[in-house]
Amino acid sequence: MALFILTKRHQEKVADLFETHNRLFHDRAEYFSRSKEEAEDLVQTAMLELSKAYDRFDPKLCNMEEEKLPGYVVGIIHNLYRNKCKKAGRELEKIKKLEHVLEREPGGSTDPEKRLLFQEELRLVDRAALALPEHSQLYLQMKYIHQFENARIAQALGIKESSVPMLRKRTLEKLRELIQEQEEREEREESLV
Repeated sequence: MALFILTKRHQEKVADLFETHNRLFHDRAEYFSRSKEEAEDLVQTAMLELSKAYDRFDPKLCNMEEEKLPGYVVGIIHNLYRNKCKKAGRELEKIKKLEHVLEREPGGSTDPEKRLLFQEELRLVDRAALALPEHSQLYLQMKYIHQFENARIAQALGIKESSVPMLRKRTLEKLRELIQEQEEREEREESLV
């Protein structure tokens, strides 16, 4: 019973902190993210993290002076945004690698092992591409096999040229997702053998 009361008291403390410093938290989150929607997500996640820290009875947090709590929350917001950027950077690197494979460039390596690995990656990409919608398959063929410019791709697909970068992004993200599913399925099948 005492544990429940303590948790409820901390939830009230978090709610009061949010109510009092809501504008500060949103302003800082929007400064980092440059987006109102993303700022809202960052603040909500930060408040959830703060609640979890209280529920774990984090001694650093439980003993912190009241006037230092807003700065602590701003620090959580900053860390959340930085981690999100790092994750986005890793995803961007994976997409760049995927594009390298789509362009059918083994990197000029004479190492047979690297060439074999590249062939395996190419096989995975080709199999996953067959599961894409026809629109996305056509985009991949025009961009990476025939090397069409965006204007020509837009004309062939009947879309605006300004829509081609978004089509590229969505197609590559879906392709990565399908490749990952395929790899996981193959790993499960190998573990059963």
